[in-house]
Order: sequence, then C-alpha cells, then structure tokens
Amino acid sequence: MPSMIKWLICVGLIVTSVTGCRLLRDDSLTWNYIVPDNYVGWLVIQYDCPGGQPLNRQDDVITVRFGEDGLFCTSDSSFGWHGQEHATNTSGIPLPISLRAEESAGGYGICCGLRTGISTNSYELQMDLWWVGNMKNARPQFGLIREEIMQDMIDGKIVPSDW
Repeated sequence: MPSMIKWLICVGLIVTSVTGCRLLRDDSLTWNYIVPDNYVGWLVIQYDCPGGQPLNRQDDVITVRFGEDGLFCTSDSSFGWHGQEHATNTSGIPLPISLRAEESAGGYGICCGLRTGISTNSYELQMDLWWVGNMKNARPQFGLIREEIMQDMIDGKIVPSDW
C-alpha cells in the first residue's frame, strides 16, 4: 500500500507540473489584427500602456483593433507566444502577412513584425511593431524611425502614423 501512495503522489506531481507549464505558455494563440482601411505606415501594440485597454482575448483568440494612428495601447504586459496571425482591414478584407517584404507577393499587406523595447532614463516602452502598405517596394527599417519613437516617448504619446 505505501508504494501505491508513493506512485499516486509521483503521478500527481508529474500531471501538475506538466499542466502547470502548459498554462504558463501561450503556444496556441491566434492573433487577429484589424487595420484601418487604406492605412500605410507603422503599426504598434504598446504594452503596459498607461490608460490602455486589456487585450481582447476570447479563448485562444486575441483581437487587436488598431486606431487610425496605427496604435493599439494595452494595459497588458508583453508575453511569449506561438501561433498564428491573421489580419483584415476595417472593411473585413483579408491582408497578407509576410515575415519580410521581399517574401511577399507584392500589393498591400503587412510585414516585418518585430518585438522590441526602447528605454530612456525615465520610461521603458515594450512594443510589437509591423509595417503595412504596398509590399512591392517596401524596405521598412526600424533603425530609421528610432529617433521618432524616442521623441514620442519624451512627448508622452506614441503616434506611429507620424513616423
């Protein structure tokens, strides 16, 4: 009988640790991005954003509706995840998402996703960043807009449409 109790305890610990680890990882999420019609420029999800809204999560689907300025400000913290990304414009037309502009088929779409952080002496910004527009000649480079992001941080409002 004591060996049976030990076996049950071991099984219980294994099940608890495996399911506990699974709860800490979000590896089966689907992100749905809604982009303003005809928007061209940078899209940003700003995490830990003062006055931001919680992510709209229904089961394993998170829906992000970007503002007319390309920003989605969330009170949630950035987190690791794996899964799928889908995008439409406000009118519901699907938008292709590519890892790099040169891999896209051309035309209007989203590319070059980047998770990054920038900090000053008094403020830290965690964000996910993409570029949306005509992929045919797109060569978006994060380094070229870094100064604008820093100035927005100093001014107290991130405005991707100004970059």
